[in-house]
Amino acid sequence: MAIANSLEAVNHAPILVPSEYTSWADRIKYYLEGHDSDIYTFISTGKHTLEFLKDIRVPEADVSPETSKVISGSVSSTAQLRDRKIKKFEAKAMQELLSGIPHDIYEKLPDEDKSSPFNF
Repeated sequence: MAIANSLEAVNHAPILVPSEYTSWADRIKYYLEGHDSDIYTFISTGKHTLEFLKDIRVPEADVSPETSKVISGSVSSTAQLRDRKIKKFEAKAMQELLSGIPHDIYEKLPDEDKSSPFNF
């Protein structure tokens, strides 16, 4: 086992060492499950849990008149704020997963894998 993997901090994703991919895949799975189970579910299935979707509600009180003026169109401002929260969550999920992949390995990935790395 590589020294970097055996000394990893609890609050950081395990770093991928190509020769230890199987071990890393298990460790990143357990890291993500323990860190945020909603992130793990999203990464492993590409879908959000019902619990997450219930928790992501945006109360009408959070939508100020100023925000309503800025966010206009056919979709309600509450729905747009909800969508922004979901996109922010998805970006966080991608960040968590990519934090365990060294830059030199990431650069070798095909472009389609870089845009959606949730297929492992």
